[in-house]
Amino acid sequence: KDEHTRFLTRLSELTDIESGTFKTIGRLAMQLSARNQIQAEVLEIVSKTLNAEVLLALKSGQKLSVRITQEAVENMHLAVGQRVTAIFKSSTVMLSQTKEDTFLDNSLEGVLSMYKRDATVCKVQVDIGKHDHVVLVMPCAAFDMMALEEGDKVFVKIKSQDIMLGK
Repeated sequence: KDEHTRFLTRLSELTDIESGTFKTIGRLAMQLSARNQIQAEVLEIVSKTLNAEVLLALKSGQKLSVRITQEAVENMHLAVGQRVTAIFKSSTVMLSQTKEDTFLDNSLEGVLSMYKRDATVCKVQVDIGKHDHVVLVMPCAAFDMMALEEGDKVFVKIKSQDIMLGK
């Protein structure tokens, strides 16, 4: 009975009763400009008063920490074991040659798999394992100072609050 009640409540939130149409039907086929969309499994949810930390396991076994509102956790009915998509913009990712960094929550190890450049900006792709890639953009001057080559081990750094979850 509880499941049926939750279903009807959620259906009424998504449906315009007058016309019988879904309010969010356009969102079902939405494309996002965020280049990074990585499938993961929810390992743990640590709820706080307003926010929650959601720990994800990527296909490679690496972990990703995401900070979202407690309200979002409840609205999405997030639970341990569910599959979600971590979404973040390429402009929010930093590249490093070392794992240690105290001000960022996430440091994923990978291999520089590709980079392209124009006059000032480099687009960098890092293979983080099991066919998952992270794309980032950075000034070419900073990239050149790192003297990286394709195949080099690198780390991508992402703040937990810069990651959105989709389900």
